[in-house]
Amino acid sequence: MAKEGMGTVQSVAPRLSVPSSAGESPEDPSGLRREELLRSAWEELLDRQGLLTTHAEHRQSVWRSLSEWLRSGKPGTLPEQIPLHEALSAVLAFRKVLEETLKDTEESRRDELLRSVDALYCAWVQPVCGRADANVDEFLDEWLDFADVGHFCLDTEGRVVFWGRSMERLYSIPASEILGRKLFDAFPAFHQEPEFRELLEKAAEQRAPQQAQRLRHRSQKKGLRYLNVRVAPIGDGGGKISGFRVLVHDVTERQQSEETLDRYRKYVQTILQDAADAIIVLDENDRIVMWNRGAEALYGWKAEEVLGKPITIIVPNDPRSQREIEWISKEVQKKGYVRNWEAERITRDGRKVLINLTRTAIYDSDGRFVGSSIIARDVSEQRRIEQQLIQSEKLSAVGQLAAGIAHEIGSPLTAISSLAQVLIERSDDEFFRERLSLIRKEVDRIARIVRELVDFSRPVAQTVERLSPNSLVEEAVRIVGYDRRLKHKQIHLELQPDVHPVEGGYDQLLQVLVNLLLNAADAIESVPNGQVWVRTENRGDEVLISVRDNGVGIPPENLPHIFDPFFTTKKPGKGTGLGLWVCLNVIRNLNGRIEVESEPGKGATFRVFLPKCPLPEGRTVKELRG
Repeated sequence: MAKEGMGTVQSVAPRLSVPSSAGESPEDPSGLRREELLRSAWEELLDRQGLLTTHAEHRQSVWRSLSEWLRSGKPGTLPEQIPLHEALSAVLAFRKVLEETLKDTEESRRDELLRSVDALYCAWVQPVCGRADANVDEFLDEWLDFADVGHFCLDTEGRVVFWGRSMERLYSIPASEILGRKLFDAFPAFHQEPEFRELLEKAAEQRAPQQAQRLRHRSQKKGLRYLNVRVAPIGDGGGKISGFRVLVHDVTERQQSEETLDRYRKYVQTILQDAADAIIVLDENDRIVMWNRGAEALYGWKAEEVLGKPITIIVPNDPRSQREIEWISKEVQKKGYVRNWEAERITRDGRKVLINLTRTAIYDSDGRFVGSSIIARDVSEQRRIEQQLIQSEKLSAVGQLAAGIAHEIGSPLTAISSLAQVLIERSDDEFFRERLSLIRKEVDRIARIVRELVDFSRPVAQTVERLSPNSLVEEAVRIVGYDRRLKHKQIHLELQPDVHPVEGGYDQLLQVLVNLLLNAADAIESVPNGQVWVRTENRGDEVLISVRDNGVGIPPENLPHIFDPFFTTKKPGKGTGLGLWVCLNVIRNLNGRIEVESEPGKGATFRVFLPKCPLPEGRTVKELRG
């Protein structure tokens, strides 16, 4: 517990104790006007109480000391020619006026100012505290009782020689029951508290007043109390100490209020820190003063890296974003808030994220703008999903259109293809036969495109059965083996014998593997010594089927879009861009996933992961269809 001499009370009075509007100082006209109003109310109260009425210069002298306290935070000196009781009465009158003036001020600020008035009072009382005088005891007790401060005196043996009215009220013990008794006998708790004994010992040793703040004292009747205690030695006139004057201020309610406030502050701090959203607090200059864990997760910077830095650290360095942040700052100061604003921000690693932010102004008790708070949420994924939904709606419309026209053009295409084949068989003209073959090939391509569109839009509804991954791979390789792009190319099979079965539709999974193999064929078509590797293996609870080639590879900028519908890296007329999209949906519907890894010039690897399933009782993997 901190202890200090009573002389230090002179430094606690705050400068500019009367609240002022933003931008005012003690010297400005409005500040002087408030001082005049305070003096007028103070003198009116003195007149009603009949105080300082005999000599006008006495009143003027006391006011000069009070005015010095108002302006500088220093209590000034007690005018020697003024009786102590009149000067102190004037201070208490000033306290009443100030308390009425401050009734609408923030509680913590009001308490601080009133405590500083009490400090002024104590600073003037101090010179008489060391005098052993019954009149002084009665005088002090009268006014300390008014200030709700307990007052008692001890002799050098620790016996109670004076017990003030405030002590009777605070401890419910009348003076008649305690006078002449030793304090530690009447209050064992005081004896058990070393800090109080240390105060007495130090006051005697240094012959100077001592004090302790928030001393813990356990009363039998009131339980745990918190006391501010002052102990001042009393001289006997001959240079010796004859006893001690003790002032006790019970601050338990204030302590409890502060503890409650501290608990709520920590509670709110925990909520703010642990919130999933990014919460940032800025000062009036848009510098960061709070940065919660949600902000750390969203932007990547730790709090200690950004505190004190401008908010522009997370704003992209382009003219549009810079103008936007300036507008937001001005709008917040003007309107008090900006709500649900979407903006791009930048992370520690340079990524751009789309956020939805709400920024709100923060004001102090005088209504001055002192900063703002920002609550931000990453909506990048949400907007991406919304765009996918829009795209899906478009694709659904395309699919419905394709399904509608498939029947209408299917029959004519079949007829054209059949007639072309008949003419090829009947013609002996080689040039004519080549042109007819080209017609038939293009008709078949039209039919294939329509079929892919229909397959794309058709709901997945196929019998699910247990299948052998190895058998599926072997069948897919057999089908694509006749493709001209794989002529003189090698396909290597690396099939794990005991690979687990998977569940799915036979035709769909076969279509996925054929599609991946044909993509690999395209990739190695122009590569000397082009090769493809197909591998199966068990991976924990999954089965992996991978298709790897040493072809041209996929550019990095295309990888994020490789499964997008209608996205293709092939030349015009070579593909619809729906193949991998269909593969992705087939695998997802089976609770699996597809991954791709590629480097330009070094080929690509597609990995299909499917959940494994147990074998039917009494059967082997080789016996399963595939």
